[in-house]
Amino acid sequence: MCLIKTFSIPLFFIVSLTAFSAGLEINNLPFPKNTLDKIKKHEIITESVVTDYEAKDKNKRQTMDFKSAGLHKKTCAESIPRIFNYESYQDKIEMITHSSYNDALGRIKIILTAPIIKHSFGLNFKIPRITQPGSFDFLFDSGFLSGLKGTITVTPINKHCLYYAQASWDGPHSGYSNLILSLFSKTAMALSTNKLFRISGSY
Repeated sequence: MCLIKTFSIPLFFIVSLTAFSAGLEINNLPFPKNTLDKIKKHEIITESVVTDYEAKDKNKRQTMDFKSAGLHKKTCAESIPRIFNYESYQDKIEMITHSSYNDALGRIKIILTAPIIKHSFGLNFKIPRITQPGSFDFLFDSGFLSGLKGTITVTPINKHCLYYAQASWDGPHSGYSNLILSLFSKTAMALSTNKLFRISGSY
């Protein structure tokens, strides 16, 4: 029987993006030059670094720094409606078995399978319906990874569209090793982004 952990998580994507405004350019992304060159060639890049430490109160804590970028071959006007059609995720992304969105509340509900940690996760978080380029914040304010903050930025680049997401977290130890948590977050984002890019015409 599949064990489902349910977490109440308003806003998957919150941190101010002063360095990455609406005019975000690929060369300004926080990646080395060889990685930036890959992004310019439409390769999706995802990185997740997880560490742990012992706090002053002797409790174990973990940190995570996450970032992902991809240059879609289509324009933002063409790709945004498909990429942020939240309700369709359950039909398009293998790891997601359920997805629904409440426009009145600005909340998405997802059940995400995660074989790497032998659980399925019920996610309930707030995120705006993204319909145009800009920066959009998200925050995990309770449950799993509570306090995680991040931003999604969507920017037109010539006739293409640059998608960039970043997030950071520092909280009580999750119970998963640094390696497992890093692989889970990186794999989930990479698989989802690749699938959404593919079905929206980037490949």
